Amino acid sequence: MALIHLPNYLLSVIVPVRLIDERIDILDRLAFCKTSYQGTNVEFIVVDDGSEDDKAQLLSSKCLLLGINYYATGADSESPFNLARARNYGAKVAKAELIMFMDADLIPYPGFYDDLLVEAELLDMRTTVDHLLMCPVIYLTEEGYRLYNKTEQRLRKSFCINQMIESNKQYVAKYSHGTSVVLVNRYFYLSCGGQNENFEGWGYEDYEFTTRMIRKNMRYPQPRNWHSMKGNFMNIRKYRGWKSIYRLYGDWLGSKGIYLVHAPHDIDGDYHQFKRKNENILKAQLERDINIIEPKPICVAEGITTAICKHNRYSENRYLHNFLGSCVTYGDVQFDSQKAIEHWIEENGITQFLFELPLQHDNSVLLHKWCDNNDFDYICCGRGALPNSVFFERNNSIRLQKHLPEEWWNKPLSVDEILDVSKYVEHKEAKRKQKLEKLASGLFANLGKKILLISLCDEYCTLTDDKLSEVIMYLSQRLGSEWLIVYPQGRQLNIEITGRILSVDEADLFEAEELADAIIALNAGSAVHGVICNKPVYLLGQTWFSHPLLNVSIQSNEQLVAAIKKGFRPSTTHMMRFVHFLRFKLYSFTQYPLKYIEYMDPNNLVADKFIEIRGLSEDTIHFNRGRDVIPFSSPQFDRYWSDKYQRLNYLKKFASRKNLKNLVAKLFKKTA
Repeated sequence: MALIHLPNYLLSVIVPVRLIDERIDILDRLAFCKTSYQGTNVEFIVVDDGSEDDKAQLLSSKCLLLGINYYATGADSESPFNLARARNYGAKVAKAELIMFMDADLIPYPGFYDDLLVEAELLDMRTTVDHLLMCPVIYLTEEGYRLYNKTEQRLRKSFCINQMIESNKQYVAKYSHGTSVVLVNRYFYLSCGGQNENFEGWGYEDYEFTTRMIRKNMRYPQPRNWHSMKGNFMNIRKYRGWKSIYRLYGDWLGSKGIYLVHAPHDIDGDYHQFKRKNENILKAQLERDINIIEPKPICVAEGITTAICKHNRYSENRYLHNFLGSCVTYGDVQFDSQKAIEHWIEENGITQFLFELPLQHDNSVLLHKWCDNNDFDYICCGRGALPNSVFFERNNSIRLQKHLPEEWWNKPLSVDEILDVSKYVEHKEAKRKQKLEKLASGLFANLGKKILLISLCDEYCTLTDDKLSEVIMYLSQRLGSEWLIVYPQGRQLNIEITGRILSVDEADLFEAEELADAIIALNAGSAVHGVICNKPVYLLGQTWFSHPLLNVSIQSNEQLVAAIKKGFRPSTTHMMRFVHFLRFKLYSFTQYPLKYIEYMDPNNLVADKFIEIRGLSEDTIHFNRGRDVIPFSSPQFDRYWSDKYQRLNYLKKFASRKNLKNLVAKLFKKTA
């Protein structure tokens, strides 16, 4: 994202190396990564992890000659070569939003990087950050490599693919569609902690990293027996174990003729010395299934230190880490003067504040006011008014605490924007339909009666239980007998449940708002949802979401009764504009509803699963998170047709009759 990169390039290619006597040929192979590339959109980076001083100088000089950026991790030459450390270092210094990991022995064909960038663009990887591309590799024999070099350059790519398809062992030692050559979004890579540096030497660090990425992305259905190590990427034929989905990512590019070629080389004696240790780390991670242990986020937000009241879901979220940097708490600090504030800010190197709304701590109120008066950077965050939404607002730019300026949202929508917001407001999940049917046949089945629903108070609401009881009793006495008053069961109100005053389970409130005839909204979520449902919404006072074409603001009980009797309908046009702004311009969204979490340990990262993040970078950050799964009917699954498990999954999708569904389910259970 714009906050953590310099947009000079479209792609950064990272090549980790350690130059040793047995692999002195790497010096000549450094040029491979730039083979036939004449453009300026790709940055090439060599990361030296522990070469001896004289060899490091050779690498540096060669990179300078080739126009490749040279970096060194500073690792001791006596320490084991650490590919994860080198790749993580390269990701930190990369200048593009997309990064790709290459080995020194891999040769791209002319146009390779342009083809990759087309694929990345089609997946919108610059903003849909959890996608990944994996490049398959053809490993040539010594004889195959000699013939490759004799072949005219424009024919080399097809020559290698032909030999692979023909299974010509004379020229192709093997091929792999499950490789370490992956292209990922840099922001996402850093947020996920990069690769695990507990791996040493060669082997398995790439599998551990990529399986973590696959579990986050899940572009394909999850195979059974995830942790199984059986098979390899060439011969696996059953959709079982992580390798069966891993190779599909390489198949994606392979089906389009996008391959790299591996030049053969001697393997030094220490190449596999850590194989067993690394394999055990990978196995342990795979067996944890969804409870994987991730490295801490890699922070490149140098110079950013954020002051927070206490550790919270935002400060400890790995996907926000590079926007907040390191965090310092102020909740227990005594600020008795402006100089004390200034001294504390300077002493801790604070560059911005993060305020969680509503401001409930005295220090938060004090420091928020100080920031406003002194033009000091801050971010306000909190729950949004739409389901699963949160907001991030920089420097009170939208003034959410007081009143949402109409010029921000009350603008004509394009046809596409109208379609987007229409699709959003009409979305109905199966479980919610069941709830609606249950409520409609139960509490809301009072024929000839109107339902006035009173919503829950949120943290912004100042209405006490006694005051709310007074309002309800007043309404029951002054509204006509055609009205029933329904309030949430969770409120401990001093009122008598009668034939006209009823309660509803808090878990059913969202659906109850769709069935009610009018709503007294005591929180933003109910107010906005009520407008979406075309209900008259009454607000007890002025709020940031008050607007005469969307709702009615009330100042007294008498005015409330009169307004309800008069009736009101929100403007559909203004509702669409208002919701479009909230949904597509302002709010960030998580995959699941937010739950209260008390962060006692700042090292315990329990990340909300964002699907969109707005307000912290120039562009919206999107996460796919398995919401666009390629089905079993795809030609990519042709290799697995011998697997009954895969065939039955395919049949289940098309089974329509109940008895056929039951039969397929039984067969599926037997083969799982």
